[in-house]
Parts: sequence; structure tokens; C-alpha cells
Amino acid sequence: MASNYSPKIVTDGLVLCLDAADKNSFISGSTTWSDLIEAGVNGTLSGSDGPTVDSNGHIRFNENTSGNAATINSNYMDISLSSQISMYNISFWHKPDALYQDAYAGYYPTLFQFESSAAYMSGGPWTGGAANETFHLWGPGGEMTYIKDDISADWHYFTWNWNGSIYDFYLDGEQKTTYNGTNGDGQGVNSILSVTSFRLANNKSTYSARGYFDIIHIYNSQQTLTNISQNFNAQRSRFSV
Repeated sequence: MASNYSPKIVTDGLVLCLDAADKNSFISGSTTWSDLIEAGVNGTLSGSDGPTVDSNGHIRFNENTSGNAATINSNYMDISLSSQISMYNISFWHKPDALYQDAYAGYYPTLFQFESSAAYMSGGPWTGGAANETFHLWGPGGEMTYIKDDISADWHYFTWNWNGSIYDFYLDGEQKTTYNGTNGDGQGVNSILSVTSFRLANNKSTYSARGYFDIIHIYNSQQTLTNISQNFNAQRSRFSV
């Protein structure tokens, strides 16, 4: 997890670390993706048509669809934590199959689903949303925040960071303009701030993500821009970014 190189990742406040390229976290052919912070906290990979792993250790989730973008993904990862953690910051590496801003018209691929169907992160435009939305954070009361920046079909470092009022969005170590959604006051944010489980690449019903995922970090404290940039620079060479 870039702990032996310079710069090193920030470890203060780190409560979950999944690293598909670290054999202590994941072994190709396994259905278990293990947390490097706490023993016994494991993600379970499921699905008849995946997930699959490439030669670099990146885990790929395939959308199970025959031309129907809203078909449930038959491969995903579920993880249950040993206790409730405060998710003030979640960061992860992801390479989508196509451009979020225009490839999934009317389709909102879910990257993370937190505990219930009402709290999740998704990409893509959605009917009824503001023009040019590309990535969203949803709470039980509706869309909380979103960005309008184009996201290419390459490896990117995604970060949502709690600022005391809302979650700000960072892409590749840089803060982006974050807009309030229909639920911009953050009602129901506690369902995201405190989590005991989540699902990766699926929202348990429709709108599944397809593409590669790798390192996933959760912090129980707000991270500074310096920390977020440090983590990005510590890991970017693995993804040729």
C-alpha cells in the first residue's frame, strides 16, 4: 500500500485498506479481498461471470447485460466490518470502461453502496439532474453533492472528503467544484458517515459499474488537500498516471 516508498501514504486515521496487488490482501483466483488494517475483515467477491483479475492485480467487474444497461451486475464485492467506522474520507482507484459523462445515457453505474439502497456513489448523467453531471453522492434524502468534470476512461484516483457540512470531491489529488444536489443540506448523511458494510460495483438492484478497481482506503478523519495529494503521488506510478 505504498508504505515502503516515498512519498508514503497517510496512515493516521486509516481504518480500511484493500490493496488488490498486495498478496496479504488479495491472491489471484481467490474470492476474498482482505483488509490490511484489521485481521478478519474480508470482502467477498461474487458472481458467475466475474470478477476477474488482470496480470497487474487489478480487479475487474463486468456488467452482466445483453444491451440492457439497467440489468443487475452478477459480480460484485460485499464487505462487512467488524464494527461501525466513521467514513470521513473514502478514496479509491478506478478505471471505468467508458466515459461517465456521455457513455451511459440514463444510466447511473453504482460504484459503492453503503448498507442500504438509499446511500451510494454513482457516475453518469441522470434524468432530472442538472446539466453535465458526471459523478454523484446520494443519501437517503436524495442527491447530496455532484461534480460536472469530465472523467475519462482511464485510471483515476477518486476521493470524497467530509468538510464538516458536505462531502467535497477530489479527482487525481485535485479538489473539484462540488455542487449541492436536491438534498444539499446533507440530510441522512449519518448513514454514510457511519458504516458497517458496503457493496462494491453494484447497488443490489440495478445500475452496476463495469471496469477495474484497485486500492480502497477509508479514513475516520477529514483529510487535508496535502494528505490527499500525498496519497495520489504515492500510488500513481502503479497506474501509469
